[in-house]
Amino acid sequence: MSGPLAAVDIRDLAITGVTRAEIANRAVLMASVTILGAGGLLLALGFASGATGVATVVVLAVVAGGAAYRRPFAALGASARHRRSEFDMAVAVLLDLVNIQMAGGAGLETALLSAASLGDGWAFEEVRATLSAAQASRRSFWDALAELGDRWGVASLSETANAARLAGSHGSRVRQTLVSKASSLRARNLASMEFEAQQRTEQMGLPMVVLFLSFLLFVGYPAMSQTMGSL
Repeated sequence: MSGPLAAVDIRDLAITGVTRAEIANRAVLMASVTILGAGGLLLALGFASGATGVATVVVLAVVAGGAAYRRPFAALGASARHRRSEFDMAVAVLLDLVNIQMAGGAGLETALLSAASLGDGWAFEEVRATLSAAQASRRSFWDALAELGDRWGVASLSETANAARLAGSHGSRVRQTLVSKASSLRARNLASMEFEAQQRTEQMGLPMVVLFLSFLLFVGYPAMSQTMGSL
């Protein structure tokens, strides 16, 4: 069962703040509890019904344990995707704030620091910490933000930082680049939100269909039973 652990993306671990040891311990714990619980339940049901298929019980318990072992890895990936989506939205807001600051006459670095201080949430906190560390070490803000985006797998942050670095130190050129990136990010985030909303709508409709079919079966079965009995 080392396959899922070996396939864990280090960027997922970084953005969620989870270590390999923690995710491995969760997986082993869930697998062990599931194997013991499912095995005990299946054995109890088997003895109660007079069945003696111990080998079958063991196989089913191991299969259930394997599924439970993979669950923490799937949850890790889902959590990482959610956090990246939140960070993408924060980057779009950050760029809008930077553009507003620069339109008011602020320099690039001043605008970036001011914009980061205006936002709230964990994403803005991480941006502020990254900018503070870069300022203390006299590094380029865009280099530090690009490294953060690469380390966490946040493509919007990496793309924005790389585009700003290519634009150079010319204020108007950088601002034009940031305006373009903010516009594209807003469009991409909107499309992503619409897609998620559509998926959730479809998922909400499935239980209604099942409930409707169950109702039809509940109402129609007695009539069908009487009709078949009268033939």
